[in-house]
Amino acid sequence: NNRDKIIQHFMFYAKKTGEVSKTTTRKQWRNNDAHLALWKQLQTEWETSFMQLPEPSLGNIVNWAKARLFPIEIIGFNNSIQFQRYAITESVLMIVITEMILNAIKYYYSETNEPIKLRWRDQKDACRFTCENPTSKNEREMGKGSYQGHGFLKMLSKKLKGHFSVSIDENKSIIHFDIPTQLLIPMEEI
Repeated sequence: NNRDKIIQHFMFYAKKTGEVSKTTTRKQWRNNDAHLALWKQLQTEWETSFMQLPEPSLGNIVNWAKARLFPIEIIGFNNSIQFQRYAITESVLMIVITEMILNAIKYYYSETNEPIKLRWRDQKDACRFTCENPTSKNEREMGKGSYQGHGFLKMLSKKLKGHFSVSIDENKSIIHFDIPTQLLIPMEEI
């Protein structure tokens, strides 16, 4: 329903695959019946192909995204995070990671197909999840969101006694979410 918020991905893909001219603008993409039909076709194909992934493993998702959206670099994730399925820690991390990646998808912009970088760094007192994505001033000014997600993440970080920050420059957005290390220690180790 919100495909308009990620128009750039459909347009970049259509340009990359030669289905539209490399000089096609957003305005042309939106106002051309053939482009609109292609847009709907791509949306359907992407939804179907995502649902048909053999399993929702990280590798499969990264490969799917690289073929259609953008490359993803995953840095620092290892076996340091252990949680029980559907437990509190996993649920909180899923909410944080999903919100940050959703924002990266909406505001991603790179004509050179730069990767989104997802980083995990263990520190003594806190663990830091970082999402860095290429963007542009124009992409950020298109009113793709209410920024309530950032407000929610900031409130959540305060409740967890962590930290949330956003830094944006001309070509990049970087979001950090720090979680106190003690919250990630399995209960049986406490």
